[in-house]
Amino acid sequence: MAEATSKEPTTKKVRVLIAHGDHLPNHVLTLSIEDAAQAVEEGWADDNPKAVAYALKHEPQPEAPKKAEKAD
Repeated sequence: MAEATSKEPTTKKVRVLIAHGDHLPNHVLTLSIEDAAQAVEEGWADDNPKAVAYALKHEPQPEAPKKAEKAD
């Protein structure tokens, strides 16, 4: 019997509301569902899709960290 695969998302985008760690207001982060819920509960992030879309459209976003390349 094959295992059922879940189609539910495992990550969620949030907009940073106040400076938190290395992130400034209006940065958009992709967090796990659990971390996103905790960030919203703690009050430093907003997971409203309209808020995230606004930040992505109107605010410069930091570059995503580049993955280290393997040396041959």
